[in-house]
Amino acid sequence: MPQLSEAFLLIARRAIALAVLGGVAGCGTGAPDCLSSKDLALPFPEVVQALTSIADSSARDTCAASLAQWLTDSNAAFKTDSSAILWYHGPAAQVFVAGDLNGWSPTATPLVRIPQTRLFWREIPLPAAARLEYKLVVDGRWILDPANPSTVQGGFGENSELRMPAYRPPEPLTGGHGAPAGRLDTLRFVSRLLHRTVQIYVYVPAASADHRTPLPSLTVGDGGGYLWFTPMRLLLDHLIAQDRIPPLIGIFLESRSDNPSVDLRRSDYWMNQRFADFVAGELRDTLRHRYPISRNPEQTAIMGASLGGVLATYVTLKHPTVFGMFAAQSPAYWVSNDSIFSIVQESSLLPRKAYLDSGTMHDAQQEASRMRDTLTSRGCLMRYVEVPEGHNWANWGARLDTLLPFLFGDTP
Repeated sequence: MPQLSEAFLLIARRAIALAVLGGVAGCGTGAPDCLSSKDLALPFPEVVQALTSIADSSARDTCAASLAQWLTDSNAAFKTDSSAILWYHGPAAQVFVAGDLNGWSPTATPLVRIPQTRLFWREIPLPAAARLEYKLVVDGRWILDPANPSTVQGGFGENSELRMPAYRPPEPLTGGHGAPAGRLDTLRFVSRLLHRTVQIYVYVPAASADHRTPLPSLTVGDGGGYLWFTPMRLLLDHLIAQDRIPPLIGIFLESRSDNPSVDLRRSDYWMNQRFADFVAGELRDTLRHRYPISRNPEQTAIMGASLGGVLATYVTLKHPTVFGMFAAQSPAYWVSNDSIFSIVQESSLLPRKAYLDSGTMHDAQQEASRMRDTLTSRGCLMRYVEVPEGHNWANWGARLDTLLPFLFGDTP
């Protein structure tokens, strides 16, 4: 079949061109012997045009399948400084990408089928340093991208992950750096104020036995998430060992209920005065009998992400003589019609320090920057960070190395 042979040679040559010029990982794997470096020229959209130009539909489909197989074998990931190519090959009527780029909408971003083939594709504009989490939605079924071996664990399971060329991951933490490990106590706290049992985890630094004076403390909303999905515990060990932060007590709130059908997180974290009183009063007062926790608000911080960021901000505003610092990651300040901003304006005593961060892809950028401006105008010492990422644990975990030293270290 000369038409198929000739057409496939053209497509394969142009695919290799993209692989070499676009920085594709593993581009040499399985490359046909007949290809010459002189053919390295065209971007992927033009490869698609060449494939579409094959008149015979059967030949086009066969060629698309061969191209898809080569891309899979090559572990190809097409990226430039401003975009990435996502593609899918298989029997399907519709394929969408859902993820950080579109607020996880299952229908907002369709992949385009190359006519008379089973190959779908789309070019996604992205910042050069972006990191994207996503899934493919194939005829309504949510799946990991079979063409992308890179995945990351999130609060709702595993996602495919795409890192753009200028993205720089945080330095990995290992147990081999000699940092003494703190211990983690699991407690079930019976609250008279809340009329229920609350599970918490308490981080006790390895150096606590050497300190007779009370230690600083950090209360963490969604504490289970920070412990399971971020390097928080290991990072505390290392930052303390490196004298970047003092030894501190970590109080990790577990938002999950014994009854999974009851959404306590939404009710507790949504500017709930009773829960704020529990965190600042009953819980801390009880834990002081067991752990060396300082009463000094300048040594006392609370943090959280999303609704947990609202919790951290609200508790600090309602109990400024207890918490002198807070951190909010991708805070959901839109809750209750932005009323958290009115509380800030009405507060006579504001925190000494505040840390805020947000991704720029369908995250809390607008609300977080507004809070930054509001607190800064009132004299609060602020650290604000924006990154080209989305609303997820990998994003939040990567900022902890900045967040914790700002709150507890020597602030420049």
